Order: sequence, then C-alpha cells, then structure tokens
Amino acid sequence: MKNFAERKWLLGRLAKGLYRRLSPARQPSEPFPGSCRYWEDRYSAEGNSGVGSYGKFAAFKAEVINAFVAARGVQSVVEFGCGDGNQLMLARYPTYAGYDVSETVVRQCQRLFAGDATKTFALMSQYRGERADLALSLDVIYHLVEDRVFEDYMRTLVAAAHRYVIIYASNSNDNREYQGAAHQAPKVFDVAPAERT
Repeated sequence: MKNFAERKWLLGRLAKGLYRRLSPARQPSEPFPGSCRYWEDRYSAEGNSGVGSYGKFAAFKAEVINAFVAARGVQSVVEFGCGDGNQLMLARYPTYAGYDVSETVVRQCQRLFAGDATKTFALMSQYRGERADLALSLDVIYHLVEDRVFEDYMRTLVAAAHRYVIIYASNSNDNREYQGAAHQAPKVFDVAPAERT
C-alpha cells in the first residue's frame, strides 16, 4: 500500500509539472506590442477587422446606423478605427472619412473604395481636427488597452462630432470575457455633453 501511495504521489507531481510546461497559459509570450503595432501586424498578416465587422453583427450595426443617418439628416460621417472596410460596404452615408492606425488597412480601404468619391481614408496620425455631423466608433474602444491611447481617442472622437457620436462597444470594465486576449481591455466611457471640448 505504501509503495502504491508513493507511486501515485510521484505520478501526480510529474503530471502537474508536465501540465505547467505544456499549458498555453504558461508558455512565455512576447509582450503586447501596443494597440497600433498589434493592428498593423494583424492587417499586414492578412487578418481582418474581426467578427464584429462581418455577418449578423455588421448587418445589425448597418441597419441601425443607416436608419439613424437617414432619420436625422446626417450629411457627413467620420469614423476612427475604420478597419478593413467590410462594415462600411453596408453603410449608406452621404460623405465619409475613415481613419485608422494601420497603414496597411488604410491602403486596403483606399483600393476597395477607389471608385467612390464620397469616401476618404487616412492614418490617425494624419487627422487634423476635421469634423462631421456624426462621429463613429464601432468595436474600437475595448481594443485600446493603453489608458493614454484610450483617453486621446475619446477626446478626438467627441471633438470631431458637430451633432452626434455613436459608439458601439461594451461600456464596462468587466474583463472576464477577454481573458487571454492582450489586444482587448474593456473600458467604461462617458461622452456627456458637459465634457465636450
């Protein structure tokens, strides 16, 4: 009996050690390169904007925002974090300016919408304070993991709107859903008119 208990103890220790060495959660990983670098790397590796810009999520956002634009007489839209353009293909906006941190995706959108004079695209670093009736942020905020980047983004977003701001994001700092996703960090945001600049 004693021999059996010793073998069981030894096997248990070996199994735990093996699990620790092979578990993906325990593997050494490269440090998060930052939001800008993450998205440039993702798009340059032929990645896309993610599930929120496709299928039922994209269709839902397009239906709601297109109806809002039409009902409110919105003539111009600016979006910060325009992504790969898939969501935009469903949009009906009179004029549109899209900004993103990824040079790869900005070039992709410029090619995708080359024949559409109502749409322009540029890097966030090229944004010079242009304003529009509606400022959009769709599935971006929880990807801004650095506090300073998030704060700058929110100031830019709110200041860019003549009339309206639409944000599609979770408004929570509960990160249970994002465990293990270094490029996602939920945020609580508030764009009350009193805070506008």
